[in-house]
Amino acid sequence: GFGKFDDIREALDLCLELQPGHEEVLMWSAVRHGHVDIVKTDLVQSLLARGADATEKTASRQLTCLHLLMLLPRHPSVDQDIFKSISGYGIEINAREKIDGLTAFHFAVRNQKLPMVRQLLEMGADPLIPVPDQLSLLSQGKGGYLERTPDRPQFFTENLTILGEVLLQYNQDNFYDMPYIADLLFLLLDRLPAPLSEESLVIDKGVSLTLLHILSTFPPHSGIPHVYRRDAPQRHWNEPPPIIPKIPTAPASLLQLVLLRSPPSAINARDFQGDTALHYACAAHQFHHIRTLLSAGANPSIRNSAGLSPVEVMAWSVIF
Repeated sequence: GFGKFDDIREALDLCLELQPGHEEVLMWSAVRHGHVDIVKTDLVQSLLARGADATEKTASRQLTCLHLLMLLPRHPSVDQDIFKSISGYGIEINAREKIDGLTAFHFAVRNQKLPMVRQLLEMGADPLIPVPDQLSLLSQGKGGYLERTPDRPQFFTENLTILGEVLLQYNQDNFYDMPYIADLLFLLLDRLPAPLSEESLVIDKGVSLTLLHILSTFPPHSGIPHVYRRDAPQRHWNEPPPIIPKIPTAPASLLQLVLLRSPPSAINARDFQGDTALHYACAAHQFHHIRTLLSAGANPSIRNSAGLSPVEVMAWSVIF
């Protein structure tokens, strides 16, 4: 019922006089729910001026203001305004909340807040901090058909990175769209020195799974059929970015993009079962990726822990 910020500030002043010491609680609500967008004035700054501590965490889950900012989708300009208000107060950028050990960066990636992902990376967010809270979901198979299977195998470990989770969820049920995945991958790769180290390619240390392994299973249409223009105008803030025709010299797929930045030794890296990226591409019958890997130097003679070469894996996958 408040139409002016002065009315809101006066009401808050009265509340804080009656219940002093609740500045942080009000600020958590303002950051999480984006009141800047409602009143077009920086309520967060007003609370900070009253002495609210931007570094204070919520009591039960130990969420920082950065966590709260990433929790809900809102217009990017509102995110930016609130972020500018709180970013200079020394909030721990890689703080992990108490329940699942997630960081603000994890929330930003899951809620597809690319501008915030970029800002957090620039502030030193660590994209390699693992995300262990959805491992059961990722082990249920597409549509959850393994959910009721007794003693179903745990395919991934508590070392899975947030990028690995995004790629696996796309592969499982297209939870994320390809423009978002491409932009996210570009953002992360742009902040790593080239050529990439073998360690930086790993998305799950527990099973030695790399970017090359999982990208080798992506369907051929999920390459880079277009160049996504992050700077192009959009009619609505939550629409996918506009696309322009593919540049002839652009990589044909995300796999090719990563291969161009990878050391030669990475192409034959093995997972915990001895499978290479070529084994994965053959198992998924991704012939375009098979050609790409072979032309980049993948060894078709490597056998996995079961003694199978990539071609034999392809043959067995047809039978079963």
